[in-house]
Amino acid sequence: MIGLRTLRGICYSSACMAMYSEDDIFNNLCNQTLEALEYRKTLAGFKLEEVENELESLYTYQGQDWAGRGALKNLEIDAHVSAYQVFIHRIKSALTD
Repeated sequence: MIGLRTLRGICYSSACMAMYSEDDIFNNLCNQTLEALEYRKTLAGFKLEEVENELESLYTYQGQDWAGRGALKNLEIDAHVSAYQVFIHRIKSALTD
């Protein structure tokens, strides 16, 4: 598939929306974002506060769909938001255990 971005074998374009379910695409994007966040956590200088600020920015971005982004972009943003929420929850839960 020339010109299409791929995410672990799932192409990432509006044409692929017909080939894969929204759940497949969402889960793939969410898992990749979680993996990236988990990697960042291992780096020196990692701060949970920075990740929380990024989530706040994602919330703002999520709410700025006045011009209409399309289903795929909204799905991508929702997956990123969900991954950030899960990641932050996991860290905070581990701190209270």
